[in-house]
Amino acid sequence: MLSMACTYICVVCCCRGAFVQVKEALEGRFPGIEVNGGSYPVAPVKAAMAQAVQVVQFSVIGIVVLGDKLFPMLGMQTPAIYEQVKDKKFAVGMAAFFFGNMAQSSLTQTGAFEVFYNGALVASKLESSQMPNLPQLVQSIQSAMQ
Repeated sequence: MLSMACTYICVVCCCRGAFVQVKEALEGRFPGIEVNGGSYPVAPVKAAMAQAVQVVQFSVIGIVVLGDKLFPMLGMQTPAIYEQVKDKKFAVGMAAFFFGNMAQSSLTQTGAFEVFYNGALVASKLESSQMPNLPQLVQSIQSAMQ
């Protein structure tokens, strides 16, 4: 019978490298075990906020790039704030890009490294606030196998 260990990680932070190491170690230590990885789900409110940040980010970039043509095309007078940043389009666009990405990253980072064996949680970074080490994982999986 094939056993399965599922690991759900935060894909925003640096847990991917740890997942690869854990996968290789567990598959080497327990022949016949299959280790699958997946993204730990972000809270719906934070996901919605990240989407809103992205909309604002692209809107600011679009307005900065297309402002000279956009406002007259919409039959609007060019806003005074646009006139102030018109000469700094590149800087404003880059600031929107970098700060938007930073905010989205912050909102979608879960810090998770959750390991399940046949559906049972055997290690949780969210519960312990510590990354599980390999000896702990091996012992937890051995206990779950019995």
